[in-house]
Amino acid sequence: MKILIAEDDALSRWHLKNLLIDWGYEVTECENGSDAWRHYLAGDYKLVISDWAMPEMDGVELCRRIHTQKDQCYFILLSSRVGQTGFAERLDAGIDVYLSKPLNADELKSQMRRAEFLFALRSEAQNVQTLLPTCAWCRKSRIGEDIWVEVESLALNAFFTYSICPDCSHQLKAAHKSNGTD
Repeated sequence: MKILIAEDDALSRWHLKNLLIDWGYEVTECENGSDAWRHYLAGDYKLVISDWAMPEMDGVELCRRIHTQKDQCYFILLSSRVGQTGFAERLDAGIDVYLSKPLNADELKSQMRRAEFLFALRSEAQNVQTLLPTCAWCRKSRIGEDIWVEVESLALNAFFTYSICPDCSHQLKAAHKSNGTD
């Protein structure tokens, strides 16, 4: 997974980058929010880890901008701020996780696992949403309670489950009766 990090402190950025690389992630590092925003727009990042307080653009504003893109991005905000100050601001921006500095590697690793689990669930949910009940006989797909349409009129990237639509069921029963195989 590609991860974008935004951290203005060089030592903290180096430490974070090396932890993530050691855990097998591909990392792009930025020293401020504006640079991170440019990289985000140019890349394919599912996860962003950002410091809160940075020059040019802070982490909360970076998160707000990312979420205007309608992308599925998991956002971890890091800060040395103590307490719940700015809690509502973080929630409104769409921040998924808030971690305090100094960074605890075990806590970060558990959040990385959580993010991967959520991505797997989202992927699975998207697959389920594209399943279409499809008649195995005529290949019409059900899109409503009793609405069957030609499969060609639907999205071609869908996965299909097969059953028999009512029209084909009646035709098959009639054919079996006329053949005496009832």
